Amino acid sequence: MMLKRKFFKRNGGLLLEQQISSGESNVEKNKIFVQGELKRATDNFNDFNILGRGGFGIIYKGMLPDDRIVAIKKSKIVDESQI
Repeated sequence: MMLKRKFFKRNGGLLLEQQISSGESNVEKNKIFVQGELKRATDNFNDFNILGRGGFGIIYKGMLPDDRIVAIKKSKIVDESQI
C-alpha cells in the first residue's frame, strides 16, 4: 500500500486532488476511483474486457454504476531505471 501511495504522490496525484477540490481542473467533473470500484467496473479486470495492450499497461472496458461505459488503464509497475 505504501508503494501505491508513493507512486500516486510522485506522479501528480496530490496536484490532481488539489485541482479537483479547488475547481481549477479543465475537465468539468473528475473522480479518483479506488481499486475496488475499478475491479467492479471491469469484472475484476476480466480478460474478456481487454480493449488493448501497450508498453505501460492494459486497457479494459468498464461500466460504472450509472451505466456509463469507460476505458480503464491498469498501469504496469515500471522500474525507474527503465524510464
